[in-house]
Amino acid sequence: MDKLNKKEGEKVIFDAFIKVEPNFAGEKVTCSQCDQDPPDFICDNNKGKIIGIELVTWLNEPQTRRSREFDYLERQINQSIPLSKDCNVSIFPKEDIFPNNRERSKFIDELTDILKNETVSQQNYEEELYLNDFDQYPILREFVKGIMIDNTKLPLGFKVVRGEPYSPEDAIKALQNQIKKKMNKNNYMTLKNDLKLNELYLIVYYWMALLWNSPYESPDYDLNDIVEHLKMQLGKTYTFFDKIYLFRALEPDMRVFNIYP
Repeated sequence: MDKLNKKEGEKVIFDAFIKVEPNFAGEKVTCSQCDQDPPDFICDNNKGKIIGIELVTWLNEPQTRRSREFDYLERQINQSIPLSKDCNVSIFPKEDIFPNNRERSKFIDELTDILKNETVSQQNYEEELYLNDFDQYPILREFVKGIMIDNTKLPLGFKVVRGEPYSPEDAIKALQNQIKKKMNKNNYMTLKNDLKLNELYLIVYYWMALLWNSPYESPDYDLNDIVEHLKMQLGKTYTFFDKIYLFRALEPDMRVFNIYP
């Protein structure tokens, strides 16, 4: 989670959750982070009721893995190829493929070569220049749809343009998969008995995923629609979690939704 480790990040999330929804347990409770999880937190109402809290992030994992690969490639390109300070280069990759370790060096060599091409180097860049003829560059041809070069007062260097935003279908599927993974873990089935918990809650949060997965809203389908869909689906499913919350942990509009029961 950026510069935070897992436990630090979870504490930031849970503190924000409590600030938005202080009575999530139906009353005020005192909570502390567990040294050994699960659960991530233990809450006590000071009257003998003990609640375990487990957190899970809402991620579209295939898209996240792809974006992290592009993060790495982007850093390699910017470290390897000098670029005019007033020039940006945007690289548009093909869907779901990226150079492996062996191909990255050749990818960078071909990118360096095409940018040194006489027709490119003499360009004024008063307007955007878009390159999509990679006949002489087999690695670029395999992985890249196009390259855009433009002048700018806010130089970003080389930028690999990230993939598709969350579609409503992808968003729901990713969220359901994260919940299902928690529900399929055997240790959660016995956790309440093992730790003498009265209740066990799951909080699914959307926070640092924003770096890799675009927002889930669309003009015709937003978070409220996703919440209603999940309520309907989870209402038909047995779960050993007593409550499941969805937490949009993005300022300034942080929101908590009860999606189960």
